[in-house]
Amino acid sequence: MKPLHFLRWPLILLLTGYLAFLVGSFSKMRHWPLSEGFIVVGYLTIIIAIVWTIIKFIFLKPPEDDYD
Repeated sequence: MKPLHFLRWPLILLLTGYLAFLVGSFSKMRHWPLSEGFIVVGYLTIIIAIVWTIIKFIFLKPPEDDYD
């Protein structure tokens, strides 16, 4: 198993939230509607990804040593 392979989905979720936040902030500069919605969704997605990552680290099992 590759190192840090278990963090693939939280990282994808984190980057998706960051992208939604960037779209919201750039559209807010242009005064477009729904920009605040993108910012809120981006922040919520980032928070969920961070909490998910913390939970994964808490319940991480140490690798078993097989020296047969």
